[in-house]
Amino acid sequence: MTEQKKSDQTRQKILTAGRALISKHGFGAVGLARILRESDVPKGSFYYYFPSKDAFGQALLHDYVDDYLARMDALCSGSGSARDKLLSFWSAWLVLLKVRNSGSSFITIAQYFPGGGAAA
Repeated sequence: MTEQKKSDQTRQKILTAGRALISKHGFGAVGLARILRESDVPKGSFYYYFPSKDAFGQALLHDYVDDYLARMDALCSGSGSARDKLLSFWSAWLVLLKVRNSGSSFITIAQYFPGGGAAA
């Protein structure tokens, strides 16, 4: 593994842990110490990747949108009619809404899209 790949993995580890915590508790309610504890990354490493919590929040949004767009691309380029693709998309959103309304504050919609169950 090259240093660049390890670096990318560490950055992604912070983003993944932060995304789960912030999805559940909100951006303002989650401090850096909690994100770092959850991701098992030292504080100095956080500042290597993100100059501030706000910069981390921006990176988190970019990461979320990139992930969402990749899943949409996979859905749109997959087999099936446009109708089937739209039904798959809306079915996934309905499941998401049911889970959120049942008291769970976070679920990944990824499992409902093609390849979503596989680790990235």
